[in-house]
Amino acid sequence: MSASPGQSYFSPEEKLQWMQLALQQARLAAGLGEVPIGAVLVSSDKQVLGLAYNRRELDQDVTAHAEMLVLRAANRKRQSWRLSDCSLFVTLEPCFMCAAAIQQARIHEVIFAAYDPKSGAVCSHGHFFDDHRLNHQVCWTGGVLQAEAGEMLQTFFRTLRRRNKVREQQAGGGRGRRRQLAEAGAYHPTEPAAARDEQNASDQPVGLSPAD
Repeated sequence: MSASPGQSYFSPEEKLQWMQLALQQARLAAGLGEVPIGAVLVSSDKQVLGLAYNRRELDQDVTAHAEMLVLRAANRKRQSWRLSDCSLFVTLEPCFMCAAAIQQARIHEVIFAAYDPKSGAVCSHGHFFDDHRLNHQVCWTGGVLQAEAGEMLQTFFRTLRRRNKVREQQAGGGRGRRRQLAEAGAYHPTEPAAARDEQNASDQPVGLSPAD
């Protein structure tokens, strides 16, 4: 587990509870054939302002990530774009698009489960929230229920690759199928280099934090 400096509205036990709710949303996404990522936005007084899961394929909307949808729900509920007293729980490290929206909404804190070595903007592939040139810094914690979220993603992509392989064989191959299979990729539950070094020093398996 890794985190930035800053005060959280939630205890470690509360973070686990809210992340479980985000994982429930991720399971709904998986059941609909979407990448299993779920998000929950919670105010400092422990009120849920939004629940969402990935809908990019369902809506054919490139911006329909769980984080974007939960921010929109909260904006509508609050009738305000500013969400400075809120914390966002999400099952995968946000990408740069979502990180920018989170920062613009003045979110206080982001808590995520699995690290994203391909496009994670928080600490894996960038450090967006820690950029002090921005007019608002977002506190963050990564690795909360990482193993559970990572396993869900691995299972989803494993099933998708298997299904795509069968379809490709049935269709006799084809460049389009091969590209789709390549894009499906695989989720590898790794942590940023600093976290990996710390884990190796303590004989923890790479990609899993002691808390999990």
